[in-house]
Amino acid sequence: MFAFELFTVVYLVVLPGAVVLTRGARPSGAWRAMAAGAAFAAVIVIVVPVLSPAIRFWLGPLYLVAGYWIPALAPARPGETRFEQWLEASDAGWRVRLNVVPLWLVHAGEVAYLLCYPMVPAAFLVVWITGKNVDLDRFWLAVLIGGFACYGSLPWLAARPPRLLPGAQPHEHPLARVNVGVLSRVSHNLTTFPSGHVAVSIAAALCVTTVAPAAGLAFALVAVAIAIGAVTGSYHYVVDVTTGAAVGVISALVATAVVAVHVW
Repeated sequence: MFAFELFTVVYLVVLPGAVVLTRGARPSGAWRAMAAGAAFAAVIVIVVPVLSPAIRFWLGPLYLVAGYWIPALAPARPGETRFEQWLEASDAGWRVRLNVVPLWLVHAGEVAYLLCYPMVPAAFLVVWITGKNVDLDRFWLAVLIGGFACYGSLPWLAARPPRLLPGAQPHEHPLARVNVGVLSRVSHNLTTFPSGHVAVSIAAALCVTTVAPAAGLAFALVAVAIAIGAVTGSYHYVVDVTTGAAVGVISALVATAVVAVHVW
């Protein structure tokens, strides 16, 4: 197994098990997450020996999506929880400043936030073209560590994003409506702590820099813009974004170290 495949299997088995043991969610949801995680992990174990490495690397996006949705089967109760109150309080001072952000920056943030969906496949394609197997393994391991570290908190720490809090005012920018429409179809509409969008984008950008520095710089600028859009568009709290950025950097460093000693 490549390192990213092994990490995915461990995550899909250990996370739901931890939810059951700690009673981090309603029992029915916890058992659904455990069943789904075990089934998906079993499929990975079965198909990996029979697929070529070329095909296996293209399965990375599927693992990221599974890692996002399986914790959502057993989320903590969102709403006026202490965690959500803490997030809202931590954002109070920032929201005052964000109200005076130039309109062009808000609009640019909406454009950037929409780019978070194609960014990972585009970054993977660059590594696929310019790198080797070890680079591809490092890329997916970094992206999955960053994503799973954020998604995995959902069974214990669930909250509504700022845009869904009572009294929140929707943005009038046309792309804001597009972003909300996309989120209503591909998201569980709970905020991930830290921000998965930011962590994954930064991890992907840093991994691209190891094989294509110029392209990596371009992806890094997009990742920063995504972080700005996550805040200005009220998709995430400021603390989500800052911790997500840290997770993205750490994920890339950990993946580099692990792949350097991993024998496939």
